[in-house]
Amino acid sequence: MASNASVKKNIRIVRNRLGLSQEQMGVNLGMSRTSYRKLESGETTLIHSGVFKIAELASISPEVLLTEDLSVPDGEAVLCASDNADEKLRTLREDYEARLAAKDEKIAELGRSLADKSALIDSQKSIIALLEKHTTL
Repeated sequence: MASNASVKKNIRIVRNRLGLSQEQMGVNLGMSRTSYRKLESGETTLIHSGVFKIAELASISPEVLLTEDLSVPDGEAVLCASDNADEKLRTLREDYEARLAAKDEKIAELGRSLADKSALIDSQKSIIALLEKHTTL
């Protein structure tokens, strides 16, 4: 297994070769730019799912990410061999956008439900007020 320094260097090499900013890479991995920066700098450790996501983005196996030195010419060949990296990135972006749209729809649905429940509560308050008025007469 490569050292922690090699792994973080490989992560940075993958991001640079994909032409992504730290923020864009973070979005693709489901984390903030700050969290990704800490990952790339070695301040935090790479978790199991992150290994697979980064390897998938680069169209390489997780083993290559963790064991190879991608900064040497052979490592260049490993990453350049992934002609479909742009297609995978496009697919990941589409998936992200679809999930974001689904969450936005769910938020809108919850907002409508909350408005309905608020209207029901207001109606019940009016009924209670009328009942209290007629029972005190």
